[in-house]
Amino acid sequence: MTGRISAIYSLHCPVTGELRYIGKANDPAARLKSHLRDSRVRMTPVYAWIRKLAAQGLTPSMQVIEWTAAWKEAETRLIGEHADGRTLHLAEGGAKPAWPEAAGA
Repeated sequence: MTGRISAIYSLHCPVTGELRYIGKANDPAARLKSHLRDSRVRMTPVYAWIRKLAAQGLTPSMQVIEWTAAWKEAETRLIGEHADGRTLHLAEGGAKPAWPEAAGA
């Protein structure tokens, strides 16, 4: 049985083009919308970055890097390949570690 095909995507700064985040989505357009919505209430590094962009009237750009059924492995590999100290990941990929959410925006 073949697994579900998922997108591995990247979020980029709309001004510089710098890659800031890599993630997984079944529906990339819906995932970008959820990132924008969740940034209003969640306090992770990627959401803080999205809020900072929003304050300037900007949103991150999204690119699908690859489609794969082996998304955990692909996400982990791609995060490792692009890790440069400026990406905003909490984990190496394929996992959602606990993050102490702060109150307020």
